[in-house]
Amino acid sequence: MDLVKSTLIDAAFQMAREKGIESVVARELGKRLGTSSSPIFTAFKNMEELHKEVRNMAMKEFESYVRDAVNYTPAFKHVGERMIQFAAAEPKLFGQIWLHTFGICVLVAGKVCHFTREEISQMLSREFQGALMLIKSGTFKVVPVKHEN
Repeated sequence: MDLVKSTLIDAAFQMAREKGIESVVARELGKRLGTSSSPIFTAFKNMEELHKEVRNMAMKEFESYVRDAVNYTPAFKHVGERMIQFAAAEPKLFGQIWLHTFGICVLVAGKVCHFTREEISQMLSREFQGALMLIKSGTFKVVPVKHEN
């Protein structure tokens, strides 16, 4: 990835972290970087492409919170605790990640959108990598969670 694209993504991620993904608009991003919006549309086809990169960064940030869950019993309870910690620490990023999933559910249930299996798979694959890791771990015993100090 080139430096311009990386710089744009980083700045957009910080905007989303501070005020939510809806705050990431071309004009404000340009202002933040001390330029016009032109470099954005040179590096990306459209704002949705940039938003996708920001969501990917948010998911990586979330994954860093739950990565160690396989070391805890029960793992899913630990993931729940870490999700709450992530929501408290990064409320704007948390909303991007989980509202996206719930939003898809509402659209499908309300028959507003009809996604193919492939589209749904692509949208959710990163969100559920952590859950799959836990399922494969086989550590699903109901015992108190060891807390970090």
